Amino acid sequence: MSKNTNPKSSGCRSAISTKYVWCPEPFFELDDQPAIRKGLRVHVTRNVNRQWAFFKPNILLDHQLYSRPSTGIQSNGLKTSLSSQRQEKAELPRHKDGVISDAKTFARTFKEVPPPAAIFGFAGTLPYIATSTASVLYASSPEMQAVIEPVQIGYGACVLSFMGAVHWGLEMAKYGGEMGYKRYTLSVVPAILAWPTMLFPTEIALTTHLLGFTSLLYADVVSASRGLVPSWYPLLRFWLTGIVGFSIVVTLVAKQRQETDVIAKARKNAIEAIPLVRESSENE
Repeated sequence: MSKNTNPKSSGCRSAISTKYVWCPEPFFELDDQPAIRKGLRVHVTRNVNRQWAFFKPNILLDHQLYSRPSTGIQSNGLKTSLSSQRQEKAELPRHKDGVISDAKTFARTFKEVPPPAAIFGFAGTLPYIATSTASVLYASSPEMQAVIEPVQIGYGACVLSFMGAVHWGLEMAKYGGEMGYKRYTLSVVPAILAWPTMLFPTEIALTTHLLGFTSLLYADVVSASRGLVPSWYPLLRFWLTGIVGFSIVVTLVAKQRQETDVIAKARKNAIEAIPLVRESSENE
């Protein structure tokens, strides 16, 4: 790059040294020295020629100049990433439009859910909400927990059996075509796996139910992609499974809290009983 030897003749003013000048024109020429100085910032024009403009930070000229990132400075000169910057700026409104579009799609799809299915579906989660809330309120009472936990486990086994039976009915109606043994098997497996959980310990039973509901949701999503269930069904199942799963997790946390309290109480009673044992042994 050539050096501006006569700044005054071209309407330019000297800045920092004779090597760096400020001009009212879009560009001005510099020498081949590294174009970096303290207190100044480099901005590159759209021109393909190697010409540079210098000015103070955060001040843009009227010409279309683009900031050069600091990571682009290398030993062999100055390199720019204008295309990546333009792409990032273009992606911001694109992401915003994507979120709005997804929200509209969600609202439009949820409107397809029949009101009776939505009402009775969410009503079916009330026993889960009630039992999980009670398990938190009575976490310190083993007697109440002994009543609440079997109720939730038994209800969960019934719901799992019911959700599997949905596919039995769809196969009987030949919805989406005739699948035969595959869909009938899918309809009875949840009931077969859920019934023995009524005899399991609370932690194992509730964890099995959580895995069962999640697996059924996955099966419903796959079935919807193949046209074997209504398109709105996986969306409704997603919300119902979310509520049920959250309730199960709350109950498991309350169960863990109850066990911790029982252990702490037993330890406290053992410590308090030590002096009495010593006193009785001394009296003997």
